[in-house]
Amino acid sequence: MKNLSYLFHKEYFRCLTEEHFAKCNAILYSAKFTRKDYNEVTRSSLGNASFALKVLYPGLLLGHETIHGNLKSSEECIKAGLILDDVTGMPYIPAATIKGVVRNAFENPEMIRDLLGRDDVDALLLEKELLGELGDKTPRAERDIFFDAVMIRGSKTGKILAPEFRASEKSPLHNHVLQKFLKIRPKVTFLFRFDLKDGIITAEEKKMLLKSILMIMGIGARTTVGYGMFHPTHMAYYNPEPEHPIDTIRDLYWPKEEETERRQELEEKLLEIRMPQEKQIKVLCACGTTNMKYHHITKTVNSTWKRGTCFRCGADLKTQMEEAEKDEQNEE
Repeated sequence: MKNLSYLFHKEYFRCLTEEHFAKCNAILYSAKFTRKDYNEVTRSSLGNASFALKVLYPGLLLGHETIHGNLKSSEECIKAGLILDDVTGMPYIPAATIKGVVRNAFENPEMIRDLLGRDDVDALLLEKELLGELGDKTPRAERDIFFDAVMIRGSKTGKILAPEFRASEKSPLHNHVLQKFLKIRPKVTFLFRFDLKDGIITAEEKKMLLKSILMIMGIGARTTVGYGMFHPTHMAYYNPEPEHPIDTIRDLYWPKEEETERRQELEEKLLEIRMPQEKQIKVLCACGTTNMKYHHITKTVNSTWKRGTCFRCGADLKTQMEEAEKDEQNEE
């Protein structure tokens, strides 16, 4: 696979034609995260604390506000930028970006204390300890260090990037032109890495605090409309050196026992909610619509049944509904 950073920032503008832009875009959209890429990431793991977060729909925007190509006449040219590593070519989240999100979260000290579950923590002192301050002369070995977040898993199909569109900001009297840009696909997983020290709170508490902040605040552009949100997930996707191929398959596709039990509990609860306690009574209308007495979720009597009409065509079915209720009572 080509280095996506070199393709996006260099080769992309070697030929300013629609055909060339479309060809480069096709390579970007089809790029996949492979096992080889994962092995390279795991060999260079940094820090003493890490956790994995999965991108939620609609995706993640990184470097979206930077200008990539300003060819207004081109429909295929991608206008907005994207943060890509120059060496691996893969998307990553800079440590400075993560630190900025955490710093914004500390503007609300009450939220920090709620996330920690402790009222005795001074949020201002914790912010200085965790993020540092200008002119801080604390030795680097004693500081809390943030590292770039790297990708450890692609989407369900393995693909990384996808096209996204937005309307250009023009007067309401003008026809809006859709501008194309790149986003990181949903279900792509990033590994967040830190080197945390015990201080006002323990390193483990700092790790959980950082994880909670990133899940609440989100990262990147347009977080207010849903972009850049995360969900916790398993850290390991591939086993770099499995004892046997079946070990890799088990790690990938076999759910943990706890997850299986939890899923069964949720399915049972969902089944209880969807199945009314009362036996369902149905009446078929001449228009072909089946009218049911009880709502399948709320378990209450449908309003159309109370009125005695078909919910689709509005035909009078009061007599048929009363007969159906009598038949049900007789069967009981």
